[in-house]
Amino acid sequence: MPISIDWGTQVISIPRSDMILLQSVPTEIRELDLNSFRLELKDIEDSTLGMTQPTTHNHVAPIGVGGVTLARVVELINGYTVTFEDGQYAVNLSGANTNLADKVNVNQVSVRSSNSAGLVQTSEIEYSSFQNAVTIDIVNGKSGQAYPLGTAQFPVNNLTDAKFISQLRGFDVIKIKGNFTFETTDIIDNFEFIGQSSTKTYIGLTDEASITNCVFRNATVSGFLDGNNNLTHCRIEGIDYVDGNVENCEIGIGDIVLNGELASFINCYSGVPGGQAEQTATIDLSGGGTNLIIRNYTGGMKLINNAVGDDNVSIDILSGQIVFDSTITAGTYTVRGIGKVVDNSSGTAVVNVEVLDSQNINRTTFTDGGVYLQQGAIDSTVTYPHGTPAHPINNMATAIAIARREGLTKIFLSGFFMALATDDLSGITVIGGSGSGNVLLLQAGVNTVSSGFEKLILAGQLGGLSRIVNCILGANGLGAFTECEGRVVDSIINTAAGITQKTTGAGTLFENCSFITPNDLQVTVNANGKAFSLRKCTGHIIISNATSVEAQELNLQGGRLEIDASCTTGSFYISGDTSLTNNTGGTTVIDASTNSSLTTVNEGVKKASLLIPHNEDLT
Repeated sequence: MPISIDWGTQVISIPRSDMILLQSVPTEIRELDLNSFRLELKDIEDSTLGMTQPTTHNHVAPIGVGGVTLARVVELINGYTVTFEDGQYAVNLSGANTNLADKVNVNQVSVRSSNSAGLVQTSEIEYSSFQNAVTIDIVNGKSGQAYPLGTAQFPVNNLTDAKFISQLRGFDVIKIKGNFTFETTDIIDNFEFIGQSSTKTYIGLTDEASITNCVFRNATVSGFLDGNNNLTHCRIEGIDYVDGNVENCEIGIGDIVLNGELASFINCYSGVPGGQAEQTATIDLSGGGTNLIIRNYTGGMKLINNAVGDDNVSIDILSGQIVFDSTITAGTYTVRGIGKVVDNSSGTAVVNVEVLDSQNINRTTFTDGGVYLQQGAIDSTVTYPHGTPAHPINNMATAIAIARREGLTKIFLSGFFMALATDDLSGITVIGGSGSGNVLLLQAGVNTVSSGFEKLILAGQLGGLSRIVNCILGANGLGAFTECEGRVVDSIINTAAGITQKTTGAGTLFENCSFITPNDLQVTVNANGKAFSLRKCTGHIIISNATSVEAQELNLQGGRLEIDASCTTGSFYISGDTSLTNNTGGTTVIDASTNSSLTTVNEGVKKASLLIPHNEDLT
């Protein structure tokens, strides 16, 4: 019931409920704001009956004197008195100097005035009392726009008054005590709403309300947004039209429906208990059209409803599970981090899984630190887990790409493969898998600088300094092994076409190798003008084109060795056990072998000192 005036008795009646409640226990205290009081009197005076009656009061607005604003004055005149609704409570008169306490009709109400000759009122004092925000409390607040309404002590109870006070004072923050639901006619833009906490404050977003470019903090939020809104430190229980940022929020039960251009979920987590698939935190892509970013997510989440293939969706999880529903029928999705991915997508949807889950943690993802390359395998792309033992890759180029991406230095090869001129095997060791039919044919131009090869049948042209261990070089039908440079250990040279060295570089060291072909044909080692060495080798060997001036050590543990007439310069130091045929065209041959069956055409010059080949340090 509002303030009323009995014109006959000139008594102004003030109801108890029209005043602001300051405290209820142990003594009830209410406050009468004198500026609001005199505005209500003016409204009554403006009525048809009121205009015929004497004026109720004089009003002197705040006056600035010497930089100080003196408080307003409200003075009752013309015989008017005041009666407060009877009861055991006190009333504080605030906001002005007044004679109202002298005009009170006495009853049980205690009236306390704060008149002072030094009473001042400044805009700075009023502004600071708001603490940079207007406060709404729909249960305990009061409608109105006069100061001190809207402060934390005297909240308003509706958004209209809160917006007016905010705009008047220059605020863009509205604090909410308790719960608040937007009305269908509410229009709000560029405001920040702060609740007490996600357990104390619930904010309901009505579909018909217009809510854009706003921020919501410290509340449980659900309903309908209208674009480019941010939520932080909130609990979300179902929101439509998410277009903006969601940061440090708990995702509860109820679908989050995307819309607009971009939705970002940063440092969020699931608030839904595990083991309840039907209640998993869910993001509805609304058919498609909104890009989605999820960073540092923990807990379970399900993605549903996308039939558009041009959205950008990337998900980074710290731990948890991401489920792609069967309604995900298009688009490309990338999931990274630590956790589990359940891919029930269909249609043309592509889910790139780059997570470290429990299974591949136990098996260390790529066993023995390598990519698995297998002839006849079905996987052909770099998508994880392709290249792991359970999902071997079927082509060399992709195997190399996976190794580069994962920082791996090994490729485990099973079957027949060709390394093309466009392939870069530098720094990678190719190792044959189980069985003996693992073949790698090197095409001219392939890069093998600092590469390794193990347990393979290897043919073709080497592309740089390499280490070859336990391999078969060359084979019938595959041809010679050319451009050899580096170290060949525990290997078999198995073709009469033999070995041809690279004309430049470090030369080649053959250690514990067997030069063996069907029908005991000679195996040619074409020095190609470069120094090389044999250590603990066996077989039927012919050396040609030795034109390097460097000394070369040839140590054999059995077999036959022939020096061809094309060997014209330099020197050979021959040791071990071999049958030597020396047809040299000018190379110095020093024979220190234990076999005396030496046939010579051009007798070499005997030297007393031990010659150390230049490529002794090849490793």
